[in-house]
Amino acid sequence: MDRIGEIMQPIASGAIERSHIRGDLYDLVAVGTTSCQSHHQITIFKNGGGAHLDLMVASYVVDAVNV
Repeated sequence: MDRIGEIMQPIASGAIERSHIRGDLYDLVAVGTTSCQSHHQITIFKNGGGAHLDLMVASYVVDAVNV
């Protein structure tokens, strides 16, 4: 995570804090967990590389929509 410019730049500018980063892909999609504390919050995911993660996220979204 320390080498991903899309994360380093907002931290350096003060737009976000390191504490705003709550986990990785596995934390985001873990069964029985949620990263949002209210309906007004937005969760984003930054893939730091690896097309396999894109495929995993796409599969998860398709499965979630087809429930």
